[in-house]
Amino acid sequence: MKKFFLAFCLVCTFATYAQDESKQPTKEEIRSISLAFLGGRSKSYPIYIVDKDSTICRTVSIDKVKKPTKGWNILVKSIDVDQFKAIEEGPSRSPDMDKIIFVITDRGEYSKMNGNDNKLWDWLFKEIWGRFREY
Repeated sequence: MKKFFLAFCLVCTFATYAQDESKQPTKEEIRSISLAFLGGRSKSYPIYIVDKDSTICRTVSIDKVKKPTKGWNILVKSIDVDQFKAIEEGPSRSPDMDKIIFVITDRGEYSKMNGNDNKLWDWLFKEIWGRFREY
């Protein structure tokens, strides 16, 4: 009976250990990145969306898929979500347009407005805006 009890305890111990290892926190997976302009005197506010499959420009008058997204994996690997969440937002640039970047992950949506004083925010803005220069 003692051998059976000892074997049972060993099995339970290793089963619990295996479950604990499978619960390791995983890195947030970025689903899409967006850039929006708000305010100013514009009548239509464009929203630029980049995800794994497509690169889209949306305004009141157009809804175009530019083309399949190139370099998605490189773009996503270059973004540290925790670092993005820590960016301090800048003040509203009234009467000018405010710029907002959204990072949508499998765990939530994070947005930062006018973070121009931050290198990551500035790099993301240039990266997304650069994909739409022809619009």
